[in-house]
Amino acid sequence: LIKRAREGSLEHRHMEGGTITFSNFGMAGIEAGIPLVRYPEVAIIAMGAIVKEVVVTKDDALQIRSRSTLTLSFDHRVIDGIYGCHFMQEIKKLVENASH
Repeated sequence: LIKRAREGSLEHRHMEGGTITFSNFGMAGIEAGIPLVRYPEVAIIAMGAIVKEVVVTKDDALQIRSRSTLTLSFDHRVIDGIYGCHFMQEIKKLVENASH
């Protein structure tokens, strides 16, 4: 699928049958949004625009860091809320440690 996407030959039929969608509000400069789950999928994650902001580090220093908002919507008939939280915790760890 990645190869097809890079080559520009990815078609809608190649992406059917999934259970979760990743949506990108950031490409339009939107910092956050609330995505809606499309049946028969059970969840959708949306990423907002990456912005720079001043943060306080663990040692109380000020630094400029990149930040993005990720939101998760899911069907509570299929997924309990705590599992959605655990899933987002894992995504957060992966993103925060991606450059290490």
